[in-house]
Amino acid sequence: MIEIRIHGLGGQGVVTAAEILALAGWQFGFWTQAMPSFGPERTGAPVSASLRFADAPVLTRAPIARPDWLILTTDKALSNPDTLAGIDRRAKLLINSSANSATLSAKIAKLKAKIYTLDAKKIADDLASPLAANSALLGGWAAVSGLIDLESLQSAIAEKFSDKKNELIQINQQAAKEGYRQLYAQTR
Repeated sequence: MIEIRIHGLGGQGVVTAAEILALAGWQFGFWTQAMPSFGPERTGAPVSASLRFADAPVLTRAPIARPDWLILTTDKALSNPDTLAGIDRRAKLLINSSANSATLSAKIAKLKAKIYTLDAKKIADDLASPLAANSALLGGWAAVSGLIDLESLQSAIAEKFSDKKNELIQINQQAAKEGYRQLYAQTR
């Protein structure tokens, strides 16, 4: 079983990102489960969501204490002590940040975890759609994790946003493709 936690701030689409990733995993052939975790809903407040990918039905609903992957929708989430709870050297982090991996690694060196960064905000801004940053981040995660393919992710984006304008779907798919392209190029 692969366990993933996504951390960010209220209003950044953390829960939506987990749902899209779970849909993509399901379409790729995994059994999946996504669970939001947040207190009072407030823009800017810490928010997290968890998801699991498995080869068999996921029966546990327990919180994820030691994630295999940690995805941060903003590097500001690093200031919340709960964000890094349970992270050890086997974990991998993907952080939406304009800083490079080495800079962030130095800040959180005690973790000794593998850290990837992607400036998903810039990708979204270049597409004139700031809310597409999470799609770029999920595309980057697909590239570095190798657990799902870009086609499954783009299909999940279309399904999740099926009640929205086609333009929104296309922008998010384009953001995912660019995030995938950038991190694939960095890691190969």
